Amino acid sequence: MPEHPAFKNAGQNSGLEVWRIESMKPVAVPQEQQGTFFTGDAYILLHTIAIGGKAKKYNLHFWLGPECSQDESTSAAILTTQLDDQLGGRPVQFRELQGYESVNFMSLFKGGVHSPTLLPLRKYILDSLATPFGANTAPPIMVNVCQNCLSTCSFWHH
Repeated sequence: MPEHPAFKNAGQNSGLEVWRIESMKPVAVPQEQQGTFFTGDAYILLHTIAIGGKAKKYNLHFWLGPECSQDESTSAAILTTQLDDQLGGRPVQFRELQGYESVNFMSLFKGGVHSPTLLPLRKYILDSLATPFGANTAPPIMVNVCQNCLSTCSFWHH
């Protein structure tokens, strides 16, 4: 698969890189916005870890919000595979669904998992860039959700 231009320098430096899928293309998320997710979108996250010399270890996540379109989720999966190929197949891939994120994923963000029984609040934004009918002009709504509440909260079971 051809290399996507947005991934040109991906994995060269240690740390976290995040892309939001916009119009079926990956768009880099600024560091100060990483950790906030729109429920109607999909994201790709690459965590690069230096393990000595030039050797690196990669964890590659794609995150899907429950309001994410089929096109966006498919694009995220395809683009994740392209990035994996670009990195020589070395990343370990994770598929993350909102409300069911792995401990590995949650540990990437400030306020990450502190213990397996008391998980942190998460920020989700009930909004996305656009709908099939045009731009979304409604203001975003920020929702903080405790992991322990997800299974009983009626909001998540519509």
